[in-house]
Amino acid sequence: MHTGGKLGIGFQEAGGGRTGCLIFAALGGQYFKWPEHCYSAVISLYFWSEFMALITSLADLSVLLVEPSYMQAGLVSRMLQHQGVTQIKLLETGAEALAALAEVGNDNLVVISSLYLPDMLGTELVTVMREDTALEVVPFILVSSETRPQV
Repeated sequence: MHTGGKLGIGFQEAGGGRTGCLIFAALGGQYFKWPEHCYSAVISLYFWSEFMALITSLADLSVLLVEPSYMQAGLVSRMLQHQGVTQIKLLETGAEALAALAEVGNDNLVVISSLYLPDMLGTELVTVMREDTALEVVPFILVSSETRPQV
């Protein structure tokens, strides 16, 4: 798991017909696993606050939200705004995300992406980012409401 000085991401399979869970590795050897049981794409505010406190001041945070679903984008955007994030750019495709990443600096930036995008998977997006030395340190959050354990 590459942390690049900030955060890395890993995957853990969850049993019992639940989707795979995400594990975020933070500085100082702290690990946050969310959710314990993956039932929803909505991130708990407690977890979100703890996670984001490790990255930067929320007021200074820039978020690229890559989500083709208007409803899901609205939910995540409202959650971010509730936590004090004001710089949110909504994108629908992986190609749009990569173009936006080429234009912005990586300071205080987080990418939040849906698993399923119209042109690629969110896992493909993070793979492309990790292969680029300028983007490999950008924290990436993969969000999905997938419930099939084989995914």
